[in-house]
Amino acid sequence: MAVQPTWYERDLPVLAATVAMLNELGVPGVVSVRSISERAGRDPQEVYEALLAMQPDYVTLTIMLT
Repeated sequence: MAVQPTWYERDLPVLAATVAMLNELGVPGVVSVRSISERAGRDPQEVYEALLAMQPDYVTLTIMLT
């Protein structure tokens, strides 16, 4: 079985949603996986996996307890 590329299908839409949200908030800003998933229309687990794949080159992840 071949490995499926994820950049265009999963990662790029998540990155685009994240950047748009941060642009609206202003930098520095913090957005959650849940809010990104709502904006991108994606499952939160899929968004988390995309963000992990883009770390540390495109995003920095921080675990926050609420």
